[in-house]
Amino acid sequence: MKILFDETQKERGRIFSNFSILEADLTEAGHKIAVLDTFPIKYSSINSADILVFLCPDGSKLYGHEVKNILRFVEEGNILMIFSNAGGDKGLNTNMNSLLKHFGIELIPNQIFDFQSFDFQLESCPVVTKIYPHPITQGVKEITYCSGCSLHINNEVTELARTRNTSDPPSATIMALSQYGDGWVFVCGSYTVFSNKKSGITNRDNRQFARNLFQWAEKQITEKPSKKEIEIKIEPKKEEVSVSKKDKQKEEGISKQEVEVEKKKRKEPVSTTLLSKPEKISDLDIASVLLQIKEIEAEVETFNVDQTYKEIIITDLARKRGIDYAMIQRYLQMKKEEAEKDKKKERVTQEQPKEEYIVTDKIQKQLSESQYIEPESVILEQTKKVSPKKASPVQEPVEKHVEFSEVETSVDNVAHEILVELKEIRKGIEQLNSTILKLFEKEKKK
Repeated sequence: MKILFDETQKERGRIFSNFSILEADLTEAGHKIAVLDTFPIKYSSINSADILVFLCPDGSKLYGHEVKNILRFVEEGNILMIFSNAGGDKGLNTNMNSLLKHFGIELIPNQIFDFQSFDFQLESCPVVTKIYPHPITQGVKEITYCSGCSLHINNEVTELARTRNTSDPPSATIMALSQYGDGWVFVCGSYTVFSNKKSGITNRDNRQFARNLFQWAEKQITEKPSKKEIEIKIEPKKEEVSVSKKDKQKEEGISKQEVEVEKKKRKEPVSTTLLSKPEKISDLDIASVLLQIKEIEAEVETFNVDQTYKEIIITDLARKRGIDYAMIQRYLQMKKEEAEKDKKKERVTQEQPKEEYIVTDKIQKQLSESQYIEPESVILEQTKKVSPKKASPVQEPVEKHVEFSEVETSVDNVAHEILVELKEIRKGIEQLNSTILKLFEKEKKK
C-alpha cells in the first residue's frame, strides 16, 4: 500500500522528521512511504497513491481545482486522512473546511481543555476515554489528545471518539470517519497524537490507535470494488408542447396567490454548522482581559520551561480564569508581531555604521611643533566604523572645514578644550615677550 504525505501546504508534521516513529512502523508493516512536495496538487500526482495524508497544514490554502482533484481521488475508492490543531482553520489560517464540508465534517475554531483528566500537568492535553466500538478503536481504551480542536459532524458521519463531560467544550467530537463515493475520509482535530513528542504516539494507546487506523485503511483498499463499465442508454427526447404560465394555472385551477402561499408553507429552515456570532466586547473589558494575560505571562516567565511550552501554559492558565480562547490567541499574535518589529529595528541599527569625528594628523603635527591653530577653521577628519561582515575598501580621509560655532556642537569636548587652552597659551606667550622686551630695554639703558 502506497501512503502519500502532503508537504505542499506547509504542514507542521513531517513524516521523516517529527513523525519518524510512525514512518518506521508503517515501513515495517510493508507500506511504501512517499512525500508530495510539488505544488499545486494535481490529480496525476496523487492518483497512484492509496492514502493521502495532511499532517496539519499551516498558513496555506487549497485552490478550487486542488479540492476537486482530492474529491475525485476519494470518490474513486482511495482514503484521505486530515489532522489539524487547536484553532482549526481560523487558528492555522487554512481553508480545510472548504474540502471537509463535502464529507459532512467541520473543524471548529477552538481548543479542547480538561481540568480533571489530563497529562503532563497540562489541561490542554486531556485524556480521552469516550471511544466508540470500531475496527479502528479495537484495543484502544484511552488516548492523549494535546493541543487539538473539536469537530462538527452530520448524522451520516461515524464518530470514533469524544471528550468527557468535564472538558471545555464538554463532550466534543474529536475524531470522525466519513464515506464519500467508494472512498473514505478520516479526520482528527490534533496532529500531535501520532507525533514523536512525549504526548504523541508513544503515550497511552496512541500507537495502537495508529496501527489500527492504517490496518483498517489497508483492508478497505484491498476490498475496493473494481471499476465497472456503465451502460448508457440514450433515449430520444420527447417533444414538449410549450404552455404559458397563465394557461398552466388555468388548467390546474390554482391562482397565483395560492401558489405563493403554498411555497411559503413548504419552505424549511436552513440548518448551518457555523458558530453563532459572538457578542461585541467593550474596550474596558478587552483592556482588563489583556491585563490579566500580561500578569499570567509575567508569572510564566519565571518558570524554568522551554519557550515552546510557554504559550501552552499561558493558554491553560488564562482558560482557568475564564478568558476566551480567541482573546488569548489575539494577544499571543500581537506579542509575536511586536517581537518581529523589534528584530527588524535591531537589524537596521546594526547595518547603519556609526560616524565619529577625530582630530587629523595635521592638527597633531601643529600641536607637537607648538604652532598656533586658528580657532575659526579647524580641520576635522570624518571616519566611519565599518562592520566586520561588510568590509569596504580603504578610502583616503575626507577633510572638511568646520566653523567654530559648529565645532562647539559637533566636535568632541576634549578637542574644544585643547583649542581654548592653545588660545590662552598664545596670550601668555605674547605677554611674556612684551615683559622680556621691557627688561631688555631697561638693561640697555643701564
